[in-house]
Amino acid sequence: MYRAVLDTCALVPSLQRDFLLQLATEDAFAPMWGTGILAELDYTLARLHEQRGIGDSEHRRSARRINPPQTPAQILDQLVERYRMHEVNDILRPLLPNLT
Repeated sequence: MYRAVLDTCALVPSLQRDFLLQLATEDAFAPMWGTGILAELDYTLARLHEQRGIGDSEHRRSARRINPPQTPAQILDQLVERYRMHEVNDILRPLLPNLT
């Protein structure tokens, strides 16, 4: 099976992300990414939400700066909680041991 690294630029447009993750669920390729990509995804989505007026509360932003997520599992939990990215979690969660 082919492996492909999905960077933030492939994951941020939601239509594109949904299409790529659907292909991954049908075993067209094995998606790969690391903690850095997930952190960048979180940062990018936070900025997009801020621009659209859907920002986090100041309390949550300061808590993130003081105690940022450290592991891929923590970052995934945060993406699901803040952005309702359940499809990303469903695809990535089984791959956690392979993340670097």
